Amino acid sequence: DMTSAAYRYVQRLNLLRQSYFGDFGSTECDRLDTPPTGFEDVVAFSRGCSADRKVTLIANFHWEAVRNVSVETPWAAGTEVVDVLPEDETAFGAVVGAGGAVTLELRPLQVRVLAPRPTVRAFPPVVASVSPAHASVFAAGGDIDVSIRFSRAMDEASVRAALRVDGRAVEARCASKTCEEIQLHLSGLEEGTHVVEVGLGARDADGEGMFAAFRSMFAVEARPGLRSDPGLVEQAGLICNYLTELCHSAPGATWMRISNLGGEWTEWQPYQKTSPWQATPGRAVLVQYHVEGSASYIAGDCVLHRQERCRASWHSEMFLRTDANKWGMLDEGRMELVDHFTW
Repeated sequence: DMTSAAYRYVQRLNLLRQSYFGDFGSTECDRLDTPPTGFEDVVAFSRGCSADRKVTLIANFHWEAVRNVSVETPWAAGTEVVDVLPEDETAFGAVVGAGGAVTLELRPLQVRVLAPRPTVRAFPPVVASVSPAHASVFAAGGDIDVSIRFSRAMDEASVRAALRVDGRAVEARCASKTCEEIQLHLSGLEEGTHVVEVGLGARDADGEGMFAAFRSMFAVEARPGLRSDPGLVEQAGLICNYLTELCHSAPGATWMRISNLGGEWTEWQPYQKTSPWQATPGRAVLVQYHVEGSASYIAGDCVLHRQERCRASWHSEMFLRTDANKWGMLDEGRMELVDHFTW
């Protein structure tokens, strides 16, 4: 999810690195000035590839204590500095005091990355949010409105040219004159995974290109299945056509593999809605699906005879061994399958 908090944070760190250090093309880039902080659990250093491209990082590694520190920086007294780590660069500001010192309070585990306001470098634009949220699941048959919000005003023509849905160009419009958000309407979507992308060709109003291409996805299901409910592991009707075929319901899956309970798994094979498979009455069949980079989707079914079903399970037998049965020495602790996947 390229709009998640964790992804956006790492992306911001990469933006900082690129903007202030570039390709690390000089020995000056490798020099670290490490002024004392007065605390063992507070670390500070200044780094930069030139005098006008330095930053000072100050980090409190204590997990519960607030630290008030005064740290020497490379800037002259009276210089106004800001924290460039948060996206809102106006969230924190300070003025350098005598001897280049900056005094500030750090919350537990807080990090500040300070840079002088006149030389704060403009970062490339990024996608700030997308709707529907990444990995959303919709019922088939309905229309879907998609909106993509950027970190700043964008050039409409370049954004529309860089926008793709399932690899195809689509019609879209800006939500306002500044084009910080672009909107599109989708209808008639087939069951499966659908991908929304913004390529590197998208530029902001000043002509600055995207930091990285953007990708998000959502799924459409004809009926509730593994995508909308990954816990739906028991799937009646998976074994079909009198135990001679498997009828799959994992829209968006690209690969799958199959196993009769207790047997070997097949090799991974391309996903198809129906596949030949000779099931054994009373023996569960398990199918593992590979969907959008994840192989955690597994479904099972068990049939005794035509419409008469049995219980599916991951295992053919299970045992409970504790102090009560002296870890299997008094009795083997054999368990009973009482429901699908429940012993």
